[in-house]
Amino acid sequence: MRNKLLIITLLVLFSFIGSSTFAQSAYIKLGGGYGLSLASQMIYDQSTTPATTWDNKYGSFGEGINFQAGFGYNINSNFALELAGSYLLGKKFENTVGTTTNKYYGNTITIQPSVVIKAPMKDVTPYTRFGMVIGIPSLFQEVTSTLVTGTDKFKESGGVALGVQGAVGMNFKAGKHLGIFAEVFGIGMNYGPSQRENTETFAGVTADPLVTYGETGTYATANTEATPRRSLSSFGLNLGLTYTFGK
Repeated sequence: MRNKLLIITLLVLFSFIGSSTFAQSAYIKLGGGYGLSLASQMIYDQSTTPATTWDNKYGSFGEGINFQAGFGYNINSNFALELAGSYLLGKKFENTVGTTTNKYYGNTITIQPSVVIKAPMKDVTPYTRFGMVIGIPSLFQEVTSTLVTGTDKFKESGGVALGVQGAVGMNFKAGKHLGIFAEVFGIGMNYGPSQRENTETFAGVTADPLVTYGETGTYATANTEATPRRSLSSFGLNLGLTYTFGK
């Protein structure tokens, strides 16, 4: 019974998507851009050893290059619903102390449902969009040393990140169906991973055991630590193309 209901629902959905009314109100978008750190955290301490001062470096794992694709439906000329997905190739933060170099970075897949408000003109359409963002991050640390061979690699993952996102932009008419958009965007999101894995280590060294993070716990439990909070917030500029279906 459940499978039959699913099949009927999908058939109705595909029929709706294939209807001329829907097609003439739908659009797709492709683009990308760069985000700078927002609501940053401390990434590393640059202090030398023995430390007599501190030198903290701050940033966000949301900083970096993003690639995005989306689908939208125009309810009318002023309102639209949009669902976009993106992949963030995060900036690498690097520090060297003595013989050891550390690199920190994150890559994140996001899903961004939005409401879009537009003010169409003859050749340009100003708009604003806002909604939530759901992230699936993977955060990495790579450690190298001139004293040993190989790289010590750690990966934080598990769970999802939730936040809010929005943008203000302009869509310029470039053809009957084609548009070029430019927007300033902002994302507010943080992340609490559920585990840390030592995916690779130095030659001849045994990898660390898997560490499980938790909001609460006891120090007597092996391989468990308090959940860290990582910033994935950013703001920046996106550029791209839109294609609107219809006659």
